[in-house]
Amino acid sequence: MKKAENLFKMRTAMRTRGARNTKSVSVIGFTAMQAAVLFVYK
Repeated sequence: MKKAENLFKMRTAMRTRGARNTKSVSVIGFTAMQAAVLFVYK
């Protein structure tokens, strides 16, 4: 449960940062997030 909570916080922070940064960085962050989610729920 705690891991999912941390993942959610990290995802929210990534989304906020991605909105401020350039589009390419946002895409990289989103891809990394998706990979992390897949890894956790595999």
